[in-house]
Amino acid sequence: MRAFHLALGLAVLVLGRDAMPAEPIRLLQEYSLSPDGDRIYFAWRGDLWSHPVEGGRATRLTVHPATERYPQVSPDGKWLAFTSNRSGVNQVYRMPIEGGRVEQVTFHTDGNIATDWFPDGKALLIKSERDHFWRRGARYFVRPLDESRDRLVFDGYASSARLSPDGKQLLFMREGVAWWRKNYRGPQAGQIWRFEFESRRFERLSPIGIGERSPLWTPDGTQVYFVSQRDGAFNLYRQPLGSSEVARLTSYKDDGVLFPALSRNGKRLVYRVGFDLFHLDPTAEKPEPRRLDLRYEGDELVPRVRRERLTRATQVAFSDDAREIAFAAGGDIWVMDTELREPRRVTNTPEEERDPVFAPDHGSIVYVSETDGACDLWVATRADANRHWWQNTKFENKRITQDPQPEFAPRFIAGGRIAFTNLRGDLWTMNPDGTDPRIVLDSWDQPSYDFSPGAHWVAYAIDDNDFNRDIWIRRADGSGDPVNITRHPDYEGDPVFSPDGKMLAFIGRRNREESDIHFVYLRKADDDQSRRDRKGCRTAYADVTAEQRVLPHFHVMADLYEAIDLGAGADFR
Repeated sequence: MRAFHLALGLAVLVLGRDAMPAEPIRLLQEYSLSPDGDRIYFAWRGDLWSHPVEGGRATRLTVHPATERYPQVSPDGKWLAFTSNRSGVNQVYRMPIEGGRVEQVTFHTDGNIATDWFPDGKALLIKSERDHFWRRGARYFVRPLDESRDRLVFDGYASSARLSPDGKQLLFMREGVAWWRKNYRGPQAGQIWRFEFESRRFERLSPIGIGERSPLWTPDGTQVYFVSQRDGAFNLYRQPLGSSEVARLTSYKDDGVLFPALSRNGKRLVYRVGFDLFHLDPTAEKPEPRRLDLRYEGDELVPRVRRERLTRATQVAFSDDAREIAFAAGGDIWVMDTELREPRRVTNTPEEERDPVFAPDHGSIVYVSETDGACDLWVATRADANRHWWQNTKFENKRITQDPQPEFAPRFIAGGRIAFTNLRGDLWTMNPDGTDPRIVLDSWDQPSYDFSPGAHWVAYAIDDNDFNRDIWIRRADGSGDPVNITRHPDYEGDPVFSPDGKMLAFIGRRNREESDIHFVYLRKADDDQSRRDRKGCRTAYADVTAEQRVLPHFHVMADLYEAIDLGAGADFR
């Protein structure tokens, strides 16, 4: 009976283990191969790992709170050099290939990155930025393991450097745009170069303007593997030194070859396409890529439950009675009362939500969401409209706009319409259900804006061709010319009409980096009043003549009052 219970327990353990799905390891870009090509060593989730190329389980080599990167296997397969920030800045370390005690190799305060081993295993090729702090200041150095001094290889920028099998030459890349950019042709396209240590001679191997990267030596040092987009997508090629004949080894049409790595014996080449790694024998007559199945079967490295403490809210909107507040926190929209302060989550998505605004009737909240990869306007309503927002626990969220152009900065204006900006900075209005869109302002720059209480006028701040930001006012129907009411060489932004439409407040910078709140009277009669007049109301607003009702004014620019004639009985409400 005891034996039966033991066997049953073992069976449950085995079944439970088999039932746990293995986690695929994907999106790698820092790895190298053992000399025989049977194992791959890679950086993943901040540590170093190894995995059999033909299948098996991942083995963790480092367990440290610092970030370990750029593993490089020694020529004899006994050591693993890598880069880590465990000392506060990136430095090069080495350890036994199967894990063990870690030894720090470099100590320069500007940091270092492990790049390659010299064939005799007595020195490392490292990359560091020392005295050259300007554009592309990093240089390659030789770091002997038994010395404390680094030797500069050559005084010029380079990347993706690889040592020849005899250690006397260096392949590297010059120029080059970001690796994720496709189909770039031009002067910044990557070029592959060869450098000879003894003669100090350089030779460019790539044609200009095509885009080639990631050079690798064949084991005999007579040929070069590289990635090129000469036939469209990035594919793997082989070319003998001193020859113009090129052989293509892969035939990808869209996402192409990235980050190739070659074993010392030349029998295994690994590279990434999209999310996954592939491997092939580059010496075969017809190399056949095979997907490399990397899997992790241990305990969870990232908890399935994420616990997050939110302590900061942004983009706040108050209800008209100031008793409820909507805000963005942690990428979601929340509501809360201003007394008990008990927040309720309105949205709960992986994407970001922001810019909430209450509808005039307090019955809905419009906000911006990036759900499904599109930046659109959405509206949230309460499940129980008879209860306050903060008393609800369920909310309905519905998309208002659905087009390729991103929408930003929604707000309600008089008449119940919604104003918003999209694309470059065009200002639009529409009905709350998304119908009847009308453009108010065609702009190349995202404005900060506000409509007058009656929505007949709009004030906005945009940059001019010299990137100076001023406040402008124009009619909301597009008639007439806009008028610059600040005309100041420094920053002005975030205009807001007063509730009666008689003043405009904005943020202005007048004294170096200090920003303050400024305001301007929008009617000449108001500005002509002294402080005593305003307290004693010498002139009632009802007595202002039609000639006085003109726009706009900013103390030292009284002539601007004549810029727009509002006509008899008109005002800024």
